[in-house]
Amino acid sequence: MAAGVGHHVALSVVGTERLLASGFFRAKMAQENLIKGSSIPYSIIRATQFFEFVKGIADFSTDGNKVRLRLALIQPMAADDVASAVGRIATGSPVNGTVEGMRQSKTMVDNESRG
Repeated sequence: MAAGVGHHVALSVVGTERLLASGFFRAKMAQENLIKGSSIPYSIIRATQFFEFVKGIADFSTDGNKVRLRLALIQPMAADDVASAVGRIATGSPVNGTVEGMRQSKTMVDNESRG
């Protein structure tokens, strides 16, 4: 094993393969492909957007006293839940594949940003 690595764990994003117009997602896809192509046992964890980012999205979309957001269906996850999943998978056996991590309930982004 390279440099004594017995389990390569990477955090990626749900839907990466559908968002390749973005340089960020092209880079995530390249990262995933490099990991899959190596000889090191691995687990790739794909998470959805974090709850903690919703306020920043609303703040970025605010102009004066108006928040301008397109209506979008999202499935946010708490960063703590993602961290727990990463820890659990990292200390377990490699899956040599991808683990999709998603919340069960969906919500509209405009509802999440109100508060």
